[in-house]
Amino acid sequence: MRLITADMKAGDVVQVWPETREVFARYGLNLDCGGVHELEYVAQKHKFSLEKFLEELNAEITTPLPPETAQGHATRPGMPWRVRPLSPPGWHSTPRR
Repeated sequence: MRLITADMKAGDVVQVWPETREVFARYGLNLDCGGVHELEYVAQKHKFSLEKFLEELNAEITTPLPPETAQGHATRPGMPWRVRPLSPPGWHSTPRR
């Protein structure tokens, strides 16, 4: 069963499951956009396989939560994901070609 789905926003995924940050980084995504885009849009914009991306994200989950919990609500303690950058300052994502 997939907990992370294509219609979830990138920022919500990282906020609920911080362990997925490494997958975003592997795909060259730093969430400079604010994480407001749905994963389907992110994969389309950066031209990579949505299915593979979702598989990798779901494989990283160490604490399962119901999908409705991940939809726009922070459920983990700590700083919000917007405060913790995925990458060092000055590093920007580059679209895959």
